[in-house]
Amino acid sequence: MALLKRKSKPGKAAKERKPAKPEKKLKKEKAKKEKKPRAPRGPVVRVPSDVYTALVVVATVFVMTGTGFLAYRSQQLFETYLPMAAAG
Repeated sequence: MALLKRKSKPGKAAKERKPAKPEKKLKKEKAKKEKKPRAPRGPVVRVPSDVYTALVVVATVFVMTGTGFLAYRSQQLFETYLPMAAAG
């Protein structure tokens, strides 16, 4: 680990940094201001027909229909709605 450690020159940390030139400060401030372009903010318009809501409704109908059919066939074949509960 001693090989990886960098030795600093004596007195280097004690020296103060020179103040930045005014031109550099202005460039830095200007770069910060121009950094992020923003999208225009306006009123949010809701879409009249939401496709995902329709898909959720269709999926729910299919799941409920499948559950009902499974219960119906389970009652026909095993004479109970939960055939595995009767096996134990």
